[in-house]
Amino acid sequence: MFPHTLHVLADVTMNGAGLRSMIQELVGNVFIACLGLASIVFLFQRQFVRLAEFAIIGVITATFIYTPELWTGMGKAVAHAFGAGS
Repeated sequence: MFPHTLHVLADVTMNGAGLRSMIQELVGNVFIACLGLASIVFLFQRQFVRLAEFAIIGVITATFIYTPELWTGMGKAVAHAFGAGS
């Protein structure tokens, strides 16, 4: 394993919240790296419209990784608006 990964693993307490934050951080870092790599490809190919589309979709998708509470709260609000919420 990589030294920085061991440091992250050593600092996290293995309860539900600690495990969730560790996985969220690792997946988030990989996601951002993939976004950056794909953006560079679009930039070098001079596909600026696709770069803009990709950036918008990337930001929306990133909210699922970094702020999942936003989406669960929005789902509960929509369910409550339709009368299905408790």
